[in-house]
Amino acid sequence: MRKIYADGGWLHYPPLEFYYTQGEENVEPVRFILPQNREEVDLTALSYQLKAVSEAGTEAVWMLPKKLSEEHILLDWKITREFTAIPGRTLLVLTGTDSKNTVVAKWTGEPAQIREDPKGAAPVPPPDKLEQFESQVNQAVEKITGALENADHSLDEMIPVLDEAKKTADTLLQKSDKLQQSVNVLENQTIPQFTVYVDKQKQSIDVAALNAQNSAKSAKESASEAESSRQSAEQIQQVIAKDSETIRSLGEKASRDAQIAVASSEKAVAAANTATGAANATAAQAKTVEAWRKETEQLKSAAEEAIKHYPRINADSWWEIYNPTTERYEQTKSRAQLMPRGIYSKTKTYFPMDIVTDETAKASYLALKQSTGMPLDNVDIWLKLVEAIKGDKGDTGKGLSVLAKYKTLAELKIAVPNAEQGDAYSVGTQAPYEIYIWQGKTWVSHGYLEGPKGDKGDPGIKGDNGKSAYEYAQEAGYTDTQEQFGKDLNTVSEKIEMQIKPLTLLATSWSAVENTAELYKQTITQKDILSKVVADRTALDLHADVSTKRMLREQGIIEIWLENQDGEVFAYVEGEAPQTDVTVQVRIMG
Repeated sequence: MRKIYADGGWLHYPPLEFYYTQGEENVEPVRFILPQNREEVDLTALSYQLKAVSEAGTEAVWMLPKKLSEEHILLDWKITREFTAIPGRTLLVLTGTDSKNTVVAKWTGEPAQIREDPKGAAPVPPPDKLEQFESQVNQAVEKITGALENADHSLDEMIPVLDEAKKTADTLLQKSDKLQQSVNVLENQTIPQFTVYVDKQKQSIDVAALNAQNSAKSAKESASEAESSRQSAEQIQQVIAKDSETIRSLGEKASRDAQIAVASSEKAVAAANTATGAANATAAQAKTVEAWRKETEQLKSAAEEAIKHYPRINADSWWEIYNPTTERYEQTKSRAQLMPRGIYSKTKTYFPMDIVTDETAKASYLALKQSTGMPLDNVDIWLKLVEAIKGDKGDTGKGLSVLAKYKTLAELKIAVPNAEQGDAYSVGTQAPYEIYIWQGKTWVSHGYLEGPKGDKGDPGIKGDNGKSAYEYAQEAGYTDTQEQFGKDLNTVSEKIEMQIKPLTLLATSWSAVENTAELYKQTITQKDILSKVVADRTALDLHADVSTKRMLREQGIIEIWLENQDGEVFAYVEGEAPQTDVTVQVRIMG
């Protein structure tokens, strides 16, 4: 096995000039050995592909399977004819990409030299639909790999299932490729050879037929001569007896000529039979080729159908994979996530990944195997996770300190891009203000800053009569009459009211916010909500039920909220754009 080490941005290996010959296949296995980290970047979470670029401009790409040792990342590659197909210098480029297919790491090395096949008959694979299909399969496998690498550690048991699915797809592709090669051989070699053979047999038939005609003509002429000779012999016999020997010789010659004519006719018939057999064999081979073509298309369709259906999680949290033969999903033996099952019961059946507590609810246990009635102290079935114990008294935490105030959450995110754990800010245009605290990855709402209602106080000392509102208005510069002042007071807006309205956010209406990462918004047009919204006055709050919150988490959504921006209402989400319509309750205050 050839080992190639990566250091910095280079692949280190001895010069490969004239090491490979054009058209060689499966020459030797190659292992790339990479560090697990480079410049504080974790390389173990990446997907890797190797690209070979020839001087002629052709490219070949391989997705490399990844293994981890204690200190390195191991990538195995088998040299195939796609690498050795084109003679000349070929550059190797190894790249590592994240789950969004962004190149994070890249390595290059000295070019390899593929020497030209001295016989000039090395197979150079032409680009065809099967190679394009193989590339699509590789891209699909890459997406699946990227999605699984972003999942929780509890998905590790799904890796063998996906490996088996990939092996199945690879097997289908290999069989399809072999069938295509057989078809190519029949089209390019066998059938043309049959055609040449038939042409040669036709020529032989023509020659044999011509010989038969000549022989028949000779036989006819010989027969005519024999008749003449016979007549002459009869005449001569009457004169002289010794001429009988001459007549007998002429008869034997005529007999030999007739035998030659019969043999030529038999050769012509045999040649005709041979040509018919060749034609029948050609027809049979053509039918076989057509059958192989149909089998290739069926295998290709089955592989394409399997790639369209990604693994999924059913209602009982089991992984399911698609079976193209039965055209339906089938449950695997791998659980997708931890499943809390409450207090342990001897009558219930538990599956791997189930979590239970003992009767005191002080200890938790993880099910390792399926069982019914097996006690919690059976270490082959149950793994004790945690047991509640009384801890030491903690230090006094720091109180809530609001650092600043912003009108909207979006304005806060732009103004404070690098917050520290526990930093608190208030959001809103008027009291009560909503408090957001940074929790390491996102801003989390902790409700509105408003203290609880206090106890009723003791009656106070009766004070002096105060000034009227009209008198205070006069001191502030009001110059109109007291009657007009009362009318002006009636124009003041009513007190704050709260209403709750249902709202459906359509999946097709989300759009990315410019100059921000993972932030999407949509404009609210629902009339019964907009009619209650006043600029710089109305506050909006959004609430979702438990099932909706769970659905949002599964779709990669970190947070969802509403904002009143100068009388216009916008909905925002952070993370991924929702893939389905979302129905929520909106609280309107103002």
